[in-house]
Amino acid sequence: MKPIRFLCHAVMPMEAKEIGNRILDVSCWGDFRGCWPIPGIVSAEYEEQTEVIIGSRIRVCSSDGSTHVEEITAWIPDRLVRIRLEDFSAPLKWLATHFTETWQFERHNPAGTRIRRTFELQPISAVTWPAVWILSRCLRRAVCRHLQEMAAG
Repeated sequence: MKPIRFLCHAVMPMEAKEIGNRILDVSCWGDFRGCWPIPGIVSAEYEEQTEVIIGSRIRVCSSDGSTHVEEITAWIPDRLVRIRLEDFSAPLKWLATHFTETWQFERHNPAGTRIRRTFELQPISAVTWPAVWILSRCLRRAVCRHLQEMAAG
């Protein structure tokens, strides 16, 4: 089954490494407020934190009581970060197997970094595809707003 994809982008007034450090700092994750029906993040903590960063796993609790795990699968701090979201609690576990989030960084000018934040959502089946597509539209709004808020400081 083909994943559902979307892209959000922004220019941040910070270096790519600073953005990478914010991704690793789970105390910043509560800045993601969601967008109904996508919940915001209440807490995030490392289940496993590796020295090389790849393989680090973060347990996320959302404002609606749901949980999931995010595993860092690629880490090139000045160019790319890839995270696999999985281990969803109900009801999302009945709709999708996993999501993949990719952050790509490109120097925009001396004062900023262009960010491309891409998501791929993998529905469980053709039956769940329409529900995951609807969720992807809401998630896209939430992610784009999150990027705007990060850029604004």
